[in-house]
Amino acid sequence: MNNSNEYQKEIWNTSKIIEEIHFDLISAKGEDGLRKYEELLKILKDKEISKEFTKKIAEGIKQETELVGWKTKTSSEKQIGNVIYDILAEIQNKKIADNEDKKNELTERFIDLDRRNL
Repeated sequence: MNNSNEYQKEIWNTSKIIEEIHFDLISAKGEDGLRKYEELLKILKDKEISKEFTKKIAEGIKQETELVGWKTKTSSEKQIGNVIYDILAEIQNKKIADNEDKKNELTERFIDLDRRNL
């Protein structure tokens, strides 16, 4: 009985943490932020670092994505791509740090998310 209660508490705590992260990302950064967080988490396997860099990316591209018509401007897409790539380059993780292809892939994926969701 005691093990069952502790197991339920552990499930509840884990669910609560996931719910809080989900709420924080959606309320602060929208659906786009949640998707970026999920992509980073798959690679980094670290919730805090993934959350930190998702927020950095959102803050870094905010000004450009607030421009009217940014989705059709090549210069805006290039600027957003540069910001995302530079922030990804800051991540001290071997799966990203030394992998130009992975940074380029994530940058393109994140730009696509921005176009669809912002």
